[in-house]
Amino acid sequence: MKVKEKSKKSGVRVKAKAQDSKLTESLKSENHFQSVAESATDAIITINKSGRIVFWNKAAKILFGYSSHEILNKPLNALVPKRFKNAHAKGVERAASSKSSKIIGTAVELEGLRKDGSEFPLELSLSTRETEDENYFTAIIRDITRRRQSEEKLQKSEEFYRVLLSTISDTVLITNDKGDFTWICPNVATIFGYSKD
Repeated sequence: MKVKEKSKKSGVRVKAKAQDSKLTESLKSENHFQSVAESATDAIITINKSGRIVFWNKAAKILFGYSSHEILNKPLNALVPKRFKNAHAKGVERAASSKSSKIIGTAVELEGLRKDGSEFPLELSLSTRETEDENYFTAIIRDITRRRQSEEKLQKSEEFYRVLLSTISDTVLITNDKGDFTWICPNVATIFGYSKD
């Protein structure tokens, strides 16, 4: 009987050591994630399946204006402009119930809401992580205000030159480095008798 008791105790010890080892590895992994996330220049936010914020890095504080004490355990909807809240809530609910989303693994452009009420364009990449008792969604977010402004300036500049070139009476042909025409002024048809196409 003592042999059986001893083998039961040693089996418990082995199981306990395995659990301790698993816990130690989990803690190391969590510490590594926190270290990387806190040094990131992009905002990193993790929510649980209820849509509540459970992780908030320093870059998120800078981007949105909330300290971690103010925002942790609050609904992610606090960062979403009012006109998008319903659609966002449905998306979170759908992703949590199906453990998938159309945007997981892709970058999408959305609008964010800062603590001061100002809105800004953002790019978001979403990943998911499942544990034994919970599903988590982690977003990496960056402010793309400057990118949008640059795109708008470029668009205005292109439009300006397009209008300018289309109003001159001389023939203007623009080619790429291979000699293919990339732009032909509208009066080319009247001068040469060909269509722009």
